[in-house]
Amino acid sequence: MNVEESYIKELITEYFLNNLDDEGQRELLLWIKKDKEHEFFFKKYIRELYVLQIAGMWDSIYMNKAKERVLKKLPRHRDLWTVGIAAAVVVVFVSVVFFSLHHLPVDSVVEKKVFSELTKQRDKYQAVLSIGENKKVILDGTEKKVVYADSNSRVIVNDNREVHYENKELAEDQGVEIHSLEVPRGSEFKVVLGDGTRVWMNALTKLVYPESFRGEKREVFLTGEAYFEVASNTEVPFIVKTADMEITVLGTSFNVKAYPEDEDVVTTLVSGKVSQEYTKSEEEVILNPSDQAVYTKSSRELKVERVDVNEVICWKNGRMILKNRSLKEIFCELARWYDFEVEYRKKGLEETRFYVNMDRYDDIETVLDKLQKTNGVKFMFYGRKIVVYDNSMVK
Repeated sequence: MNVEESYIKELITEYFLNNLDDEGQRELLLWIKKDKEHEFFFKKYIRELYVLQIAGMWDSIYMNKAKERVLKKLPRHRDLWTVGIAAAVVVVFVSVVFFSLHHLPVDSVVEKKVFSELTKQRDKYQAVLSIGENKKVILDGTEKKVVYADSNSRVIVNDNREVHYENKELAEDQGVEIHSLEVPRGSEFKVVLGDGTRVWMNALTKLVYPESFRGEKREVFLTGEAYFEVASNTEVPFIVKTADMEITVLGTSFNVKAYPEDEDVVTTLVSGKVSQEYTKSEEEVILNPSDQAVYTKSSRELKVERVDVNEVICWKNGRMILKNRSLKEIFCELARWYDFEVEYRKKGLEETRFYVNMDRYDDIETVLDKLQKTNGVKFMFYGRKIVVYDNSMVK
């Protein structure tokens, strides 16, 4: 067992026992939301703890500990018969654990309780700031404080969920450290970069940038979705890179949506002008305000159209507006925010069209209740899975 796994198990155990403080709970929740494998590990370990608890063997997490405990309760004269009984008890115990772990319902009462309590704490103001290769700081955006300082800059987090950089004058030979800000599922954050550029970051988004800009260009790397208000500097262009494209601006406002799992990479210009190049094609486009460029990865096709920019950037103002979108598209957006899985019980239901105009902070039950009143579908919860039925399938 490596150090990280041992530490995570300790956090989960303390949470199971209701002994974990607020900081520990935030750290555990961020770890769970970071990766589906983490969520699977969390569920599996919760089940193990639950089985140990109901089996009355709480101290026995591993078989040798179980054996040790049983043997201690036997008389001192441990003949073959008593040792045999001990071994049999251990086998029964291990069998009970094995059976329970494989037959305990996925949505067991304990698992649902623990996970629902964790997800209720889905603090929309969380993010992880990485500094260099070794230092990580968990940000909650609930109070103003200095979270990092070195000879180059100070990093301040305000109580409005905004990271702010205060840079010092750098010598020519002074190195610049690379920082990254990562926003997990169900969260959002803002960052003011060293040049004054403001960036609103949506859920499941990561931005990599230098703590201060030097040289002939200002370059950042984006995964996910972000809205940029770029500080004007006609001498030093601002460049946003993703896995599929490069956007060059001098001073403007625009939205970039570039999630790895999405088929399309979408850039929407609000003001100013941008030049956009695509990594896997030779196409370059110039966007004007209200233009949206959609690049389809599989076909390498590019189209530019006029859109309502308010619909595109509404997420940063606390709303979600999706006009005439398929249920599949809608759930893709909602899952990044509420963190759930979807199953369709009838072919074609995922193509049902809806109009969504909602408060981004509504609970998921409220959102689904509105949806199922409009277009002949029903939703049922099974733990963290939402199952979609046709109305005719549910009485």
